[in-house]
Amino acid sequence: MIASEIHSDTIPALSINDSAKRALYLMGFFKVTSIPIVNDGEYIGMLNEEQILDIEKEAFKISECNITKENNFVDAQQHIYNIISKVDQYKLSLVAVVDDNNIFLGTITPLELISATAKITSIDPTGGIIVLKMGIRDYTLGEIAQICENNQIKILSSYVQSCKDQVNIKLIIKLNTNDLVALKLDLERYNYKIESIILENRVIDELEQNRLDEFLHYLNM
Repeated sequence: MIASEIHSDTIPALSINDSAKRALYLMGFFKVTSIPIVNDGEYIGMLNEEQILDIEKEAFKISECNITKENNFVDAQQHIYNIISKVDQYKLSLVAVVDDNNIFLGTITPLELISATAKITSIDPTGGIIVLKMGIRDYTLGEIAQICENNQIKILSSYVQSCKDQVNIKLIIKLNTNDLVALKLDLERYNYKIESIILENRVIDELEQNRLDEFLHYLNM
């Protein structure tokens, strides 16, 4: 998913000839700390709240403020992962989206990023999640996918998280079913360590895990 598929025109851009008072009003209304500024459709930059408050005049135009463009916009073709990284790195409340000619297309808020991320990662209440812990060198998604397919289960999305020891990783896989008993058994046969199983947003705790293990043992008798 790219920026052109995420951005919206919910938060309007202002002209350099608009008043700073109007900029502050819109920031408060939309609960953001910056607002995009354009000139004849061309993106000029972001006006931040503190840049307005630093000026002591009671009434002044945006053109008198310090408008910044660095690190607060993305190209329309930018991938969502790069956008998330920029928002996190620079702590942005708003990202402007421009085309190849620097024409302002719209903005992306952190909330819109979350919504877009939910779509591409198949975050949905239907289907379980398994968290596996393994050594970095032992990570083979192809083998894990094959084990799932052998159980007629599909991986909807996966995510790798590094561990603090920098030796192991956690693999979080979202599946298309909550019936994970047989899959759990097969993964353990291949010596995969299951750290947790989440069903319908509910983590199987230690007591439930022990009961599940007992049930699996019963099936193997």
